[in-house]
Amino acid sequence: MKEKPDCEACRVIKARSGEEPNCDECLPPLDERNKDVYTVYSLVCNQMIVTAGGDLLDVNLVGVEAGMRMLDIEDYRQKEVMRRVVSVIRSNLKGYREQKAVSDIAMKSKASGGTRHR
Repeated sequence: MKEKPDCEACRVIKARSGEEPNCDECLPPLDERNKDVYTVYSLVCNQMIVTAGGDLLDVNLVGVEAGMRMLDIEDYRQKEVMRRVVSVIRSNLKGYREQKAVSDIAMKSKASGGTRHR
């Protein structure tokens, strides 16, 4: 299977040549089994529980459930769609936390004068 180019790199390359990227042709069609998951995810991906300090804690499951009702997801599919949407959001949240941890370490290092080499 041919590897798809990085979307951001593609946009930069196309912009430099004055072209518009044609993402609809580049991205593979969505598998029929994933359409409900993608639709619900698109609606609820910002439904997060946030701490008083502004950190993202977890996905709001009530928000996901409400999204499935709004989109009339069939009852027999709801459990699987919920599981998969929550899995994608939590995976993204894990990446966010890892990035934030690296950023926090860099900020602390910079605030304390950085690393000194001898």
